[in-house]
Amino acid sequence: MADNKLQIYQGNSESIFCAVVDASDLQMDLTEFNAKFMVKKKTDGDIELEYDHFTKDNSEGVILFNILAVDTSTLTPGNYVYSVDIFDSSNALVYTVVKDRFIIIDNLRYPI
Repeated sequence: MADNKLQIYQGNSESIFCAVVDASDLQMDLTEFNAKFMVKKKTDGDIELEYDHFTKDNSEGVILFNILAVDTSTLTPGNYVYSVDIFDSSNALVYTVVKDRFIIIDNLRYPI
């Protein structure tokens, strides 16, 4: 399993790029799919950060989430867990593309 840990300084913006492949390791066509990026303190905990606005390249199987500084400023430095999920419009097909550690690093330079 690949290490997909994300580390972001508190109060910083970050672009999160996600390439989606199918079971045959081929780029997945995302035309019929939406995506969501979620951060929780624990897997079974409350959602701390959620993004369902993104940019995607359907034919290349690429999703880009642009996390804003104002959103990371509300997270206490420490360890979290994140996931990127894709789903069709009826929620009949739901896939967790990646799930791993999400670390907010204390940033003393630019408080918001």
